[in-house]
Amino acid sequence: MSIVEKLIGESGCQLNTNPVSFVVEPVLFRRKLGLLLRTQIDSVDTFIEELETYIEDPAALRRFLLPAKVVVDVQSSRYDFQRDFLSSMMNWRMSNTEHKWLSVEISSFLFSNSESSSCTARLILHQLRWLDYIIEPEMLTEKLIEHEIITSLPDIMNDSEHKHMVVYLKELMDENSALTVPILDALSNLTSHSENLDDIRDIVIDRLELADIDDLAIIVKFMLQTVTQQTIDLVIAGIRDKLDFRALGKLQQIDNNYSSQRKAFKVIDILVIIILYSMPSTKKKIEQIVKKKMTMGCITTQLLQETIVEHANGLSKYWNTILALAECLLRSSQQNSLLASCANTLYYHSFKASDSYYRQEIVGLLVTHIGSGVSLEMNIALNIILQLTKSKVSDMAIYSVFIKGILDYLDNLSLSQVRTLFDIFSMLALMTGSSNDGSANLWSEIQIVIRKQLSNPRERYKNIGVIASLSSVKVLGSTELCQDQIMEGSSSLASRSSVAPVTKHPYLKQATNLLDLTVRNCKEHPSCIALLYDELADMFTNDNLDHRLIEWIKDNMTSDFTEFYLSAIEDIHEYITLAENDNYSRLYPEILLNIDGEEAQIGLILYQLLYRVDIKKKKELLIPMCSMFNLLQSCEKKLNDRCLTGLDALFGCGITLFSKELDDLSDEDIDSACDMLFFTISWLRELLNSFVFSEDNELKQKLTVRLKNILELESLLIELMKRSNNYVPLEFHTLSNTYDELEGHSQMVTTEDNSSFRPVRKESKMNAIRFSSIAELRPYMRPFRVHIFEILKYNGENKLNYSDINYLLEDLNHKLDIKIVPVTAPKKKGTMEDKCISANAHLLGRTHASSLVKEVVSYLPLILDTLETHYADLQSQGYEDLALGVSYIFSILQKLISWPEINSSENEPILKEFIHILSQRISDDISGKYQPLQVELTQAFHYLSQYCESIPQAQTAISLFNALQGLKSLSENSSEMKEDALRVVNTLLGTDWFDWRDIKKDISLLVEQSVELSDTPLEVLHTLVNNILPQFEEEGSIEEYPLLKNDTIVHYFQAIINQAVNVLDLLKDNDQETDVRLVQNARIVKIFERITVYVKLKEQRIFIGMLLKTGRLFIENFTRHSIPYFTGIFKLYKSEILAIFKDFQMSTRALQVICSHVKVLKDVTLSGYVPPLKKALETVIFQVKILMTENRLSTKAFYLGALKHRDIRGVEVSSQIPRDMDEDSPGEENSQLTDMSTEENEAPQPPVKPVVKRKKVSEVEKKQSQKKRKKSGILTSHNARTSSVVPSSSEEEEEEEEERVQHKRSKMSIIQSEAEDDEEEEEEERVHHKSSKMSIIQSEAEDDEEEEEEEVLFEYKMNTDDEENQPEKKPSPARKRLGIGKSIKSSQKVFNLTSRNNRNPE
Repeated sequence: MSIVEKLIGESGCQLNTNPVSFVVEPVLFRRKLGLLLRTQIDSVDTFIEELETYIEDPAALRRFLLPAKVVVDVQSSRYDFQRDFLSSMMNWRMSNTEHKWLSVEISSFLFSNSESSSCTARLILHQLRWLDYIIEPEMLTEKLIEHEIITSLPDIMNDSEHKHMVVYLKELMDENSALTVPILDALSNLTSHSENLDDIRDIVIDRLELADIDDLAIIVKFMLQTVTQQTIDLVIAGIRDKLDFRALGKLQQIDNNYSSQRKAFKVIDILVIIILYSMPSTKKKIEQIVKKKMTMGCITTQLLQETIVEHANGLSKYWNTILALAECLLRSSQQNSLLASCANTLYYHSFKASDSYYRQEIVGLLVTHIGSGVSLEMNIALNIILQLTKSKVSDMAIYSVFIKGILDYLDNLSLSQVRTLFDIFSMLALMTGSSNDGSANLWSEIQIVIRKQLSNPRERYKNIGVIASLSSVKVLGSTELCQDQIMEGSSSLASRSSVAPVTKHPYLKQATNLLDLTVRNCKEHPSCIALLYDELADMFTNDNLDHRLIEWIKDNMTSDFTEFYLSAIEDIHEYITLAENDNYSRLYPEILLNIDGEEAQIGLILYQLLYRVDIKKKKELLIPMCSMFNLLQSCEKKLNDRCLTGLDALFGCGITLFSKELDDLSDEDIDSACDMLFFTISWLRELLNSFVFSEDNELKQKLTVRLKNILELESLLIELMKRSNNYVPLEFHTLSNTYDELEGHSQMVTTEDNSSFRPVRKESKMNAIRFSSIAELRPYMRPFRVHIFEILKYNGENKLNYSDINYLLEDLNHKLDIKIVPVTAPKKKGTMEDKCISANAHLLGRTHASSLVKEVVSYLPLILDTLETHYADLQSQGYEDLALGVSYIFSILQKLISWPEINSSENEPILKEFIHILSQRISDDISGKYQPLQVELTQAFHYLSQYCESIPQAQTAISLFNALQGLKSLSENSSEMKEDALRVVNTLLGTDWFDWRDIKKDISLLVEQSVELSDTPLEVLHTLVNNILPQFEEEGSIEEYPLLKNDTIVHYFQAIINQAVNVLDLLKDNDQETDVRLVQNARIVKIFERITVYVKLKEQRIFIGMLLKTGRLFIENFTRHSIPYFTGIFKLYKSEILAIFKDFQMSTRALQVICSHVKVLKDVTLSGYVPPLKKALETVIFQVKILMTENRLSTKAFYLGALKHRDIRGVEVSSQIPRDMDEDSPGEENSQLTDMSTEENEAPQPPVKPVVKRKKVSEVEKKQSQKKRKKSGILTSHNARTSSVVPSSSEEEEEEEEERVQHKRSKMSIIQSEAEDDEEEEEEERVHHKSSKMSIIQSEAEDDEEEEEEEVLFEYKMNTDDEENQPEKKPSPARKRLGIGKSIKSSQKVFNLTSRNNRNPE
């Protein structure tokens, strides 16, 4: 038996059992083993050597590490838990050498067996935890620094070793970054000094971007657990800078120079926002923050996409939160369209990243949005579903049953929304490629809906059917679907299908059948046929359709164009000759506008189609004419590589109109002539749209001629409209069921064979439609496309004049108004746009706003060339057309830069191109390369600001200014543009505009900007309030301020008071010296005081309303920011702060008077502003009370009193004048504000009682007064009336009178208690006190002194040092002190500061 087994067995432990068992108590075992080893000193070395050999066996080591058991017979209360054998041995009191050996050998064993199982490693480490004592902890510490043990150090080390361990771990972390995580885990449980923690945090933040994903949780947790209030901002900023979630998501960095210019959010910010939004307590605040940051462009759609796509697994528990946020944003998009794109991104990418459950929730939410009735919300929801369907049809086909529910609400959808909806249905029904998802049933239902809508007799529903059928045709005839059908068969079948006619192709046959069905059902409704042709033409331009389908449409739907509308020139001349012999006609035909001359072979026969023809036939032929030509030229371009050689004869051909001898025409003839002109103008517009890209040089020159023809015809149409009772275009006419009665002869209807005579159906005009000018009629002509500006390139021999160019610019302005200008107010009912959708609106309904803006920006260089030319000519000629053209161009620029969505990340390329084009006008870089955005913004701003010098019209100047403001808002460093902006504003304000009435509403903005952009806004405000306004009131006009007139003084005042509030708000973040800040506060308070005085002098309702509404904001800002700031520095700057309070008190006093005046006026609108203002004024009292408490001022320095009720002129209101005023009127008491700093060191003075000099009353008057008191039966009371509400009944007046008499009695009891000789002495003291006080009071305006009232008094006693030693005086029962927590009954309380040592509360 070895010595190990012998000694252990003799000590009371059995090693041959599993686990090891104690036959004695472990404590006794350790004691006995220690005695045996001490008595046998030679056996110690042998024992250690054999123990080392014994535990080399893994089984024996594991048996030593497992918990040992104790025989039941020997258990005692001293051993209530199981410990392993090795722990029991390590806890004996052996010598340093022995303990050192055990600790070293155990740790060495662990290190040498690093590949052992984790279970055994944990058992070994467990031996070192919670030892009773360690003999040589330094040696143990040096041995225990390895990855597996570092996390156990806090449980092993003594507290005394924590400091050294922290230093060592910090050095180790510098040397070996792989040990960062276990070191941080250990440091979080060790006692560390703040200096060491700061160093460790810096090291960790520097290495954060290189850390493994699995280690991030521990690293971030350590940093957040060890932060303090002083370091939390730095730590959060370091985490945001170094923790790149894009890299974590394995997403490549995208170069985004524009986004880098902003204070953009990061992925980690979005994740935190989502987490906070899931908490009910922070949901509302986070919602507001998100909306604000999205509007500012800090949170972009690209950032939201990265967050959702790359971190979908981490967000799996937050899909409900994300959908709630998306729903909130989409519902708020009506106020700000920028939120719509973010909601779009959230819905779209959440659907792509989530599971089937949440996908169904998303589809349900989108369908709910479509049913909301809000146009923008419906459009976005439909577009999201369309995007999801286009991305992967099979994913959306599963949820088609939810989308089908929208069919029940087709009446609520516009045509553009119907188009989007049926695009979705068509793709879901025809492009899934599977018969198991219900797509076949869906296609059947769609066909039923189409037939139902087309068969409806009302045009609105037929239009829905047209849109629905063409959406299906778009899918059936798409190149993608037809190509897929070809690929399904064999190669021989594919070759046959590729050349198969339309009637034999399965999809194309269905498409043609749908087109036939649509034409048959709409042939009696020309407006529906016109819509069909225009929709098909747009499909050819924007969609990839099979060429066989395009050829079929050209052959079957446009082949009648020549037959219906064109005729040989010889036939036209023959017709004219025949018509001249008609004695009943006064409107004779004539070929006009023939720019081909003798080469012309054909002509357009409008006269034959319009003059004395049945109304039904006229509508069937003329309304679809331009639309059919649009379809014809679209087919020609698509089939011939954008070449219109086969149609170029139409561009220069003549048109059969009427001779210009228009005397003695009947009303019917005038209407026919107007119809001819109307459709001719539309025809010429469509020609320009089609041939503007022609490469034929001769035809290019004819473009300008046709544009001039349009203006000539419009001028003639204007003359005819003046002679017509009420001209209405043909498409707005309705048919009557009666025929005209023939008046002595039949009305002749000339047909093509000129041989038939029959009665004409009577036409009636829609009573609701009225066109009073050509401007109202123009929107219903054929719309220009944006590419019409190509004509500016061909300005050759037939040079465009100013009117021609203005015609195009006006049309572009109208398009921008429809598509991108946000609707800030509901449209006026009864307008033409409200009754009938304009042609421009129909065209733009098929165009996305970003596509329109992108196209306009592409023609911006031509527009700017025109601007520069117009502006140069304007300086020398000054034509009205020149000024109008400049106005149109600046309006276009303003609308483009003010487009709400131009600041979004999706439209960033458009914005960059827009800024680049402007900057290139003055840039020295001829290469045209893009420069940093900030540089180009500055150049663009400077370029536009140059035009402010000689602008002829005020409205044009405002458009320029708004464009400059838009550019300035995009810049981070707007200080570079500040000088130019201020120069523009001062120029606008310093110009005497002849049309100043058009910009009255913008004057307030200009004045505000002149203050904001100034380097010294306080000085500008001071000049306006103290110099300009008084001078204007005296003189009536100021040469330097030509816009300051009686009609605009209101706007000036509004700007001044708004800027007073803004300047005060800016002072709260001022980091200047205290003296400077006090001076600034004093000046702005003085300015506000003069504003209130000005309103009292004006006595006008509109000024009073502005002051009550905006003055409350000033009072609140002063109370919230200025008074707390004064509280902290009051002891050092007493006199300065008291002076500020004095001026402020004059303002509050004036506001109280104005509030009382409003109640007298009984103005409901103004009265609504009074309660919030009164609340703000009462809050001032509490803040001043806090100032007293914080600075330990005397509580007796604060008094409450009742203000006398005065009107705005300072005259007391009769309802509140006591009846016995002559008997004991004490007079009005003025509150004063004095400088306390000069008397701070003086000795305490005895209190001085205020004495009221009584007026001697005769005995007769006394008796009369007593009789009145007895008759009224008033009981004595100490309550004083403090309300300023005017009594509304006689009972209230009597009650008020009773309270006054009671108040008088309480005062009389005090006065009568003094002897007459004491009164004289006190009177002398009071006069002496007032004379000393007046030496340090600043003089006030006489008008203000006359209107001073009794008020809350705030007194600061000079002997503050002896305040505690002075006996407290009980307050008078007639006065109540202000108590925190008690409501103040009086609505007219103000405060004051005074240096008097004592004051009677009465």
